[in-house]
Amino acid sequence: GDHSQQCSSISASDCYDVKNRQTCCETCEKLRRINAPLGCEYGDRAISCETVRQTPGLCYRPDNQRICCETCSQARNVSNHGCPWGDFSHNVCQVSDVHTNNIRINCYSLRKRQLCCQACEKLREQLPGNLSEDCKYGDRPVIFNTSHFGKLNCSNILNYFSSDECYTNPAVYTNCCYTCHRYLNSQG
Repeated sequence: GDHSQQCSSISASDCYDVKNRQTCCETCEKLRRINAPLGCEYGDRAISCETVRQTPGLCYRPDNQRICCETCSQARNVSNHGCPWGDFSHNVCQVSDVHTNNIRINCYSLRKRQLCCQACEKLREQLPGNLSEDCKYGDRPVIFNTSHFGKLNCSNILNYFSSDECYTNPAVYTNCCYTCHRYLNSQG
């Protein structure tokens, strides 16, 4: 049995400590999770795992996977191998600016697609299927510095310039592919 009165007040994560397991052998045995993976017999190792529970993307960090083994295991979407915990960070992966509705993330960047795997996939799914492969994530988050109109982006450039920019200006056509696609298709 247990060798201390204090064993009744220990938490499961305290049993990861060898001394606590030896002193509170009976209590730790009761707290052991049946069928838990090796290294996660007593669940999460820290209270801070509540933050990880609310932001599962933190499970991409190996330390968090170890410390919050139960939380990360429960949050993992095993059917989605490329994006098991969703976006790494909600703030970083917010698709558009809440005030201007302008695109904020560049899903054409491999690194950004890895960090924002869920947001980029949703963005791709929201766009029409008839876009070319090099426009599968829509417009890129770019700023055009103009001498007369200041800084413009894809959502407002055609308010100041002719839609001919979509034919004659490769920077506009490439970076604003979805805007050009919509505008040119509405022209008939």
